[in-house]
Amino acid sequence: MDSCQSNGAQADECIVALMPDEIDVTNAAWVWERLLRLARTQLPLVIADMSATSFCGLAGVHVLMRAHARARAYHCELRLVIGAAEVRRVFELAGADETLPIYPDLHAARLAPAGRPGPAG
Repeated sequence: MDSCQSNGAQADECIVALMPDEIDVTNAAWVWERLLRLARTQLPLVIADMSATSFCGLAGVHVLMRAHARARAYHCELRLVIGAAEVRRVFELAGADETLPIYPDLHAARLAPAGRPGPAG
């Protein structure tokens, strides 16, 4: 059994939160509330699984950067899994890839040492 489970199910070490297919101004508040609630669980790691996300607007990038900062205040690390090259490119253009730990897949996000920036792949 994996140390992280999907759909926000709690396991021993982390929570994996499946993100929507698209993140933009229409659902950024929902993403914020969900990640903030999960960061408060006192688990050391929350992984936002964006592997099925095909679009992320700047509102999404902004809310994920805010959620990352807030998670740190709760002594929780927020990692992102971004599969689509187009979505990764938005994070690169916004400079968010230098701050956010971004991983190419869930396996890499789970196995990475704590506190290290991810290989955007």
